[in-house]
Amino acid sequence: MNPASSAAPTSMMQITAHKPFLPVVLAFVETISLASGLTKTEAFKLTLASEELFLHLCRVVIPAKGMIEIRCFGRDYSVQIDFSCPMTPFNMQAFNLAVKPKPDEAIRFEDMRLLLASRSVNRFKIEQILRTACIYSSSRIKNIPSRNPQHLRKPICQTGYLPYRHPIRTK
Repeated sequence: MNPASSAAPTSMMQITAHKPFLPVVLAFVETISLASGLTKTEAFKLTLASEELFLHLCRVVIPAKGMIEIRCFGRDYSVQIDFSCPMTPFNMQAFNLAVKPKPDEAIRFEDMRLLLASRSVNRFKIEQILRTACIYSSSRIKNIPSRNPQHLRKPICQTGYLPYRHPIRTK
């Protein structure tokens, strides 16, 4: 079961799986990501994953322009975006990195969208719900600075050299 399903989403929207709605989805994901505490770089990567996922759903999974539900979960340590849609078969061959493409075989970019989405986030999961729906989850972990950053540590001494210590002499 999806751990995010038990928690209330920060925000959610339903939208038709149609390419002209891509800017709406991107603005929604980027705004939620930044409001939830991701840096601009982290929010960009989550937005990129959402773009590839939405275009994949528009072109491959839901060509009849069905509805997609997008749920965003902002947590203390991460932001998770869930795309829910009706269950339809899709090609998982793009995830098989061990297979070399044949020279006469055309590479389909549409099959690579899920792979690109999975590489730009920290976690990517595809979950089937009762053979009727599918949830595509992508999450980005927040970059939390360490408690003792290097630039705040005091040097051992002002000259940059370690202080000289006399050896202990014993009789």
